[in-house]
Amino acid sequence: MYACRRFESKVGNILIDRLADVWIGPMEQYRNYNQFQKCSKCELLPYCRGCPAVAYGETGSFYCADPQC
Repeated sequence: MYACRRFESKVGNILIDRLADVWIGPMEQYRNYNQFQKCSKCELLPYCRGCPAVAYGETGSFYCADPQC
């Protein structure tokens, strides 16, 4: 299992890991919204959150601003 198909983000193995365990375990590292440089201050955060994968691909940092925003 991958958190996202756009970057290397393996969080589990679908054949042996329960989805619920992955959701509340390894996936937590991708939900630290306060670290997003631009999105954490945006009024649309509850609805959007941008695309961290695109930010990572463009800048090398998961937490930089989404260039598509």
